[in-house]
Amino acid sequence: MKKIIRCMVILGLLSLLHCAGSGISNRTVIDRDSAGGNDYHGLRAKWTVTLRSAHGGPGLMTPMSPGRMPGSEFPLTVSATLMAPPVIEAGFAYYESALNMSPAESDSFRQKYRAGCEPDAYLLVETVIQTSMAESYLDLDRWAVFLEDDAGNSNEPVKIVELPGLTQTVEGMMADPWQKRPMHFDFTRRRKNVLFYFPRKDYYGNPVLHDDLKELKLVFVLEKGGSGRGEGSWIFSEDE
Repeated sequence: MKKIIRCMVILGLLSLLHCAGSGISNRTVIDRDSAGGNDYHGLRAKWTVTLRSAHGGPGLMTPMSPGRMPGSEFPLTVSATLMAPPVIEAGFAYYESALNMSPAESDSFRQKYRAGCEPDAYLLVETVIQTSMAESYLDLDRWAVFLEDDAGNSNEPVKIVELPGLTQTVEGMMADPWQKRPMHFDFTRRRKNVLFYFPRKDYYGNPVLHDDLKELKLVFVLEKGGSGRGEGSWIFSEDE
């Protein structure tokens, strides 16, 4: 039992760390014919996108960005991993091998994951959300978050799990050729991990990840205290 608990902790930590470092594009193409595989890290990166401003502007404002009003662009950096069945299965295989699980431990590990995340009922999107602007931008009550497919159908999360956040600050002095004295700077980045559980089936009982799906988009819309919209898309293709 202790080994299984340790396994679940490691799985959670490595998943969040991997999510933080994966995905540099707001669009990724998923080849249906080769959507699976045993390379968990590569597969997870393939299913990860970084949301960008829907208006073509920068995905993250900083205090050093001149000429912008707060909230006029997307004030977050969001890295999102769609935990589709191929990613989950590759994750099972990876951690079972890495921790040298016995058949009984492997079975227990899978059961605990399915009981906790309910992949048959929910479509899980793991995210790392960051901002160098005001901490209040991390307040999800200010945002509308939803999945949207290529037919315009949208689904909101039915459950949201927020994990403890982290604040990183870099402070010091920087030479300024236009000033006699060095300029003081204080750059703070705030981050938190959020798990979004979306329904696996829509209102009419149809699967969200269906065989004819061409694009699934994760959208963040700032509704309180400003304006901004960020999007990231998974594009599904028969032959990449």
